[in-house]
Parts: sequence; structure tokens; C-alpha cells
Amino acid sequence: AMLAATAAHTLQQAVTTSDAAHAAHLDDEQTNTATWGFGKIGRLGHNSLKNLSTPAPVAAFAGHYAVQVVCGGQFTLVLENDGRVYAFGNAEAGLCGVGAVTGQAVMAPTPVALPAKAATAVRAFAGYYSGAVVTADGAAYAWGKGE
Repeated sequence: AMLAATAAHTLQQAVTTSDAAHAAHLDDEQTNTATWGFGKIGRLGHNSLKNLSTPAPVAAFAGHYAVQVVCGGQFTLVLENDGRVYAFGNAEAGLCGVGAVTGQAVMAPTPVALPAKAATAVRAFAGYYSGAVVTADGAAYAWGKGE
């Protein structure tokens, strides 16, 4: 489906899951990270389980500059221009990569727990059951369900 530009901004990047259960996009100024679809398990990042039929900005990213957004099976990753990576959605089996959580869901954007020695992330990837980043020094870090 085609997405309309939001206000005076044009679409820079749009992604969806393989089952099209949720989607995300960035606008041309990289200041509007928006999600929509099934809100189950917090995968939209709005601190809610509500389903959304149209893109809605993720409030936690207001004033931030995202350079990439990727959707996993039941989680979303957002890479910011400073190399920080945030995750939200299903935390079962470490899918979000944020460490121990209470319950099964990461309802709002939470920093991915990369090792302290890790350089800043420059690229993020999401599979159905796993996430990964490549850092500025060429190292790769992955997390998730190891099946």
C-alpha cells in the first residue's frame, strides 16, 4: 500500500514484517518515527496494546533523529544518528535485546543492551525471532531466539 506524506514531509523509509502485522516509517527529516498495525505485545512502541490503522508518531522519539527503523516478527528496532538502538515489543526469549524485563512485553522504546565495549551501531537488522546490529568498528552483535 502507498503511504501519503505526513504534513510537509515525505516518506524516507517504510518497513513491515513478513506477515504484515505491523509497520514503521521515517520521514525525510528523520524526526518522525511512526508505527501502525497490530499493537499486541507493545510492538508499536506507544506504551499500549492498541491497534492502529494509520501511522502514529512514537512520542518517545520526539526531538530525536532516527536513521533506520526495522520490524521483526513481534518487535521493532530504531537506530538513532548517535548509534543508540532502541527496541520495543515482544521480549520473550530476548527478542528485544534489552536484558531482563518484567512480563513478556517492552511497551515503550528501551535501549538495546549492547556490551559496554561495543562501538556505536551503524546498521540494524531484524529477523522474525532475532535482532542484530553492526557497529562502526565492523563488529556484529545479535540476540533473540536461538532456534
